[in-house]
Amino acid sequence: MREVVIAAAAFAALAALFFFVKKLALMIGGAEAVAEIVSSRERKQGEYVHTVEYELDGKKITAEDKTGYSQAIPAGETRRIRVSRKNPEIFEYADTLRLHIIALAAMEVLSVLMIVRFAFFVTE
Repeated sequence: MREVVIAAAAFAALAALFFFVKKLALMIGGAEAVAEIVSSRERKQGEYVHTVEYELDGKKITAEDKTGYSQAIPAGETRRIRVSRKNPEIFEYADTLRLHIIALAAMEVLSVLMIVRFAFFVTE
């Protein structure tokens, strides 16, 4: 049983590390822009996606966010975003990006602590 818990915690740690690095790269290497919400649609019941417009390096880009939100953001509202320089269609809202990085860092720490606890302090 101990090995199963360690394996699960190791999988969680690797997944958290992968997404942490991905989000951190967007935070550090991405460009900042101001996006205007053009429209929103309900992808599934209670989950909204938004179409936004923003300008990056003189180009006007229209893209859809990838995250489902529980409430629709009204059209015409503006939000700060971080945009991938390689693929300008990939972006994330700046306020939620910071929260995602913090949550992933916490998940990483907890996963490593679980591995250490079960590897060294649980005998069975």
